[in-house]
Amino acid sequence: MKLDKPTEKIVLRFVLTAILLPVSWSSVPYGVSQSLPDTIDRVRSAVVRVVRECSYGMEVRRFGGTGFLVSEGGFALTAAHVVEPCATSVQSTTENELLPLARQQLTVGFPVVHTVTDQTHTRRNFTFVGAEVVQSDATHDVALLKLSQNPFRTPIDSGYTLNGKKVDLERPGIAQLSDRKLREGESIAISGYPLEQTVLDTNSGIVASVHSSKDFDLPTYFNSGTDQLQVRVTFDLYEADMRVNHGNSGGPVYGVSTGHVIGVCSATRLAQVEEHTATYNSGLAVIVPIAYGIILMSQHGIAIPEIPQGRSAVAH
Repeated sequence: MKLDKPTEKIVLRFVLTAILLPVSWSSVPYGVSQSLPDTIDRVRSAVVRVVRECSYGMEVRRFGGTGFLVSEGGFALTAAHVVEPCATSVQSTTENELLPLARQQLTVGFPVVHTVTDQTHTRRNFTFVGAEVVQSDATHDVALLKLSQNPFRTPIDSGYTLNGKKVDLERPGIAQLSDRKLREGESIAISGYPLEQTVLDTNSGIVASVHSSKDFDLPTYFNSGTDQLQVRVTFDLYEADMRVNHGNSGGPVYGVSTGHVIGVCSATRLAQVEEHTATYNSGLAVIVPIAYGIILMSQHGIAIPEIPQGRSAVAH
């Protein structure tokens, strides 16, 4: 049907308006393709710091990692090696003596809302609440945590004031999980707190390799004392062309365009310097599929937040 000129102009104007109208991120459903900056804004509210503190008399040793909230019941997932128990004794750094473990504590940190007033800012500040390990799966390097105070039911007081005004914590969110099988070359990202960093950092890359449990025996357990993956068993695993460091462990790995968490950061794949014993960061990250975290949640009756596609088969 041929339109007259006035009608053509009206239709054309309507089409151009529809194309050029800005789309609000808050109105876009989770999983709809978006840019990485928008996806980070969506994911960051679920990411938390995880700190394990081991006290040996006057000496205190802290180990940091990352985790992410997965239930409004106050549960989070992280890597098992991040929350492994403290050593029962350590060698003193100042004297030649063995120090027994006096106390160990596990906490989860929430960042305060970033505010700047009169050259004073609140960035890098956290409020920590206690946490306990509900279940740890050392084989697949994933652990389920329960927070001592549920931020979704009882707001956590930041304890900070700025120019006489109370500073709030960032509003917590829930990570959306997807255990679909990934394809090599997919764009992914990880957000976390590497190198004891107190500001959320995000790296992006691609799925470099998909190791199927049907094909390989793979190293699985990351030993923080030796920086090596140890114990060989059979299960699915991803490698990502993405540089990560200590502190990234336990962080959510998610699709760039969807924000769906597809895995847990486990370790850096180390490479050996030729003809030397020294190693270096290869630029490859080891990612544990989120399916193994979902298994832990299911075993404790925790509802799984939005899984957009059917469960994939996993090896136990």
